[in-house]
Amino acid sequence: MTESDPKYAPPPRVSRIRLPGIATALLALSPFLLFLGFLIFVGSSTRGYFERAPFQATLGIVVFLTGVLFLTSALVLAGVRSIAQRHLDAVTQTNK
Repeated sequence: MTESDPKYAPPPRVSRIRLPGIATALLALSPFLLFLGFLIFVGSSTRGYFERAPFQATLGIVVFLTGVLFLTSALVLAGVRSIAQRHLDAVTQTNK
């Protein structure tokens, strides 16, 4: 009988934790919302205050803050994924 040579054994398979799809979507949408909110808010500065500019300024701030929220949420999800991956790597190293 032939014995397999251990140096030709396949490398151990390391599991990778993927970034959730929602984090990818949040990262993709946040720059557009930040830019759009900034443009809407700055566009209200050239108009008279009582000519519907308060609504436009409020809308710009809301869109901008939504972009900030999306970006912050995506960064938190990416950080949690990174921490979970490090823990998984540590667990697989101790089991060898």
